[in-house]
Amino acid sequence: MKRANIASIVAVAETAFQVSLFPIPRKTILYQGKDKSGQTIALCTPGSAFYESINAWWVDITEIQKFVLDQYDRAIVIFRLDGSDKFKIVIVEYKILKEYLIEEASFIIKLRTTLEIYIRENELEIRKNSKRVPIQIVSL
Repeated sequence: MKRANIASIVAVAETAFQVSLFPIPRKTILYQGKDKSGQTIALCTPGSAFYESINAWWVDITEIQKFVLDQYDRAIVIFRLDGSDKFKIVIVEYKILKEYLIEEASFIIKLRTTLEIYIRENELEIRKNSKRVPIQIVSL
């Protein structure tokens, strides 16, 4: 299985959003920058593995990641998905995803609050939330 590395995802985001991104100190999968209009932009790039038992990719978003993304004018989440022969990603505007990340869906795992997200071929499912986010998986 292949997973797109973080550097390749950052390059895709920089091209797509016409911005230079730099690592946020002490945050492995979080990047920041400013676009030409001066708007601050954050990028979060969590990786995910495919789990046959739930027929979906599984990824967690932590409360810390949510807090950081909330500090920016614009935030983008690019999920890195395992793929059999190509790198796969899902790009979601955080402001759309945030609507679904309700407090009732939070879990405490190893002393940190997290939200479990299941990624299927055409939707994101946030555990404990019956609403779904329509998506499109992109192969790189």
